[in-house]
Amino acid sequence: MTWTCHLGRWCAIGVMLFTVMLWGGRARAADAAAVCDTYSNKILEQLKNQQPLNAIETSADFEEALIALYPPSRFELGLYTSEAYHLSLHSPFTDWTLDDQAAKQFPSWLPSMGFELLFAFKGKMEGEMLLAFAFDIGKIEQRIAGAAMGKTTISDEELQMMTQMIVGQFGVVKGQQVKTIGDHRVTYIEVGPMGIGSPMVLANLTRGRQMYGFLLVTPTGNRPDNEKKLAELITTTDLNYKPANAAAIAAVEKKITDTDNVEQALTAIRELARIGEYGAAAQQLTRLRTLIADRMPKPTVVGNTARYPGYEIVMQNPDPEKWKLSVEAQGGMGMMMLEDKFSVSPAGILVGVINTIIAYGPKAAKALLNEMNEDEKKAMLSNAGRGGLLNIGTEVVEERFRPFRGTLAYEGVATTNIPGTKVKAIIFEKGTAFIMVILMASTANFDAAMQQYEAIIEKNISFGGK
Repeated sequence: MTWTCHLGRWCAIGVMLFTVMLWGGRARAADAAAVCDTYSNKILEQLKNQQPLNAIETSADFEEALIALYPPSRFELGLYTSEAYHLSLHSPFTDWTLDDQAAKQFPSWLPSMGFELLFAFKGKMEGEMLLAFAFDIGKIEQRIAGAAMGKTTISDEELQMMTQMIVGQFGVVKGQQVKTIGDHRVTYIEVGPMGIGSPMVLANLTRGRQMYGFLLVTPTGNRPDNEKKLAELITTTDLNYKPANAAAIAAVEKKITDTDNVEQALTAIRELARIGEYGAAAQQLTRLRTLIADRMPKPTVVGNTARYPGYEIVMQNPDPEKWKLSVEAQGGMGMMMLEDKFSVSPAGILVGVINTIIAYGPKAAKALLNEMNEDEKKAMLSNAGRGGLLNIGTEVVEERFRPFRGTLAYEGVATTNIPGTKVKAIIFEKGTAFIMVILMASTANFDAAMQQYEAIIEKNISFGGK
């Protein structure tokens, strides 16, 4: 695998790591069977008609329909339970109420990055609020890589990156420490507001590759009492509430003799849904999307032209004597690359496409499609861009928003781990896809190289007619 493939893959994961409400609908076996019949038949029909992208979109609806079969998450006498998240806790904030307005304080673009709001409380006093959310980094990795990446826990570095992304939406870090609260190791961050507002505390817990966060907004006068209540809430938190039946899931998955067979995957999904293991069925749908993605048109090179037909992207080789043109595809991501044949250090242009339904899952993709105002879109793009850059670089040294082919794009420049090189990333969204344009060159002539690369992009790369 060339440096460009490594660069694109890790930038994509970085983009994704830096990119909702209470579930409803009690399941019955008949409901699960009906859901499975409806969506399985539709997926098979779409594949028969050579419509893999439509089948992927149907699988996203399938996943949402299955997860909705879990009993609804709920509060009863201060006890919160969620079978979908295998989470329970007791809230000592007895005079606080679930509140839609408080929920709106959770940035609307965060679900497009894989974050999910669990509940939002509003306190009795002005400015009091508690937001609870979850993020599954392991699921994101599985979606982009097509398989689990072998990690079983969240590293301190990964937790720090996710913490920075959340804190950046609300304020600035004033202090941070690691505490033991009850049976939990908690990253505890003091957050100051941006401008006028109440101070905040962010407490992050982890289980495996899943992170759970509690953001407490509290006026200074009430802070000691509210922080005490937050500690009580964390102490009662059970991250293994009504755990999945691992033995039953393994028995179903053992029946899969051909991991590339769509029909076997759909059969496993149906059996898992029948026994109420909707989360495991959703994981099989993640795998199914990867199988279907393998049937989608891949980026190809013919002569001096690379094409990505699914996204109408065309890349022309401006000078075959100087540039090597190539393509790569993996899971929900495809890449088209121009590499400078004569540069001593890695140099060139990469265009990568991330299918958000495959990579992020159904709710995240739908959040991306929802109407965003300009500030929300900028927040989404900047966090995606910084995440991508920091996953392949060491420090972001320049960033701005810019127009790019008729849409708003984030542009950032970072130093890299490769001596004597810098990288520029241009990130924008197109429908249900993230498009990333990555430019790498020597630091010695970086500005001149960027002017040359931008001219090549303008003349030799088209993005669906743009």
